[in-house]
Amino acid sequence: MLDRIPDRIRLLGRMVFNDGCLSAEEVIAKFEGYFKLLGLPTRLADAGLTKEDQHLIVQIMNKVGSTGRVFQLDDSQRAAIVDFMAKG
Repeated sequence: MLDRIPDRIRLLGRMVFNDGCLSAEEVIAKFEGYFKLLGLPTRLADAGLTKEDQHLIVQIMNKVGSTGRVFQLDDSQRAAIVDFMAKG
């Protein structure tokens, strides 16, 4: 899903980290590093969530029709987002 909004992610990196040369992947890695530095979870398991919890999250997202601010999401994309949150 990263390929849908790489320009927006790079813009965020430029604005937050004052670096316009970062790739979308590098911006995400910098955010994750910052959150880890603060002792915050970056994966669902880090927050104590199990596979069963992940399944429930996807079910709820699909039931309420969770969507992105810019792009509409279908059931498989919501599942992919939760999978990324679990594995990285």
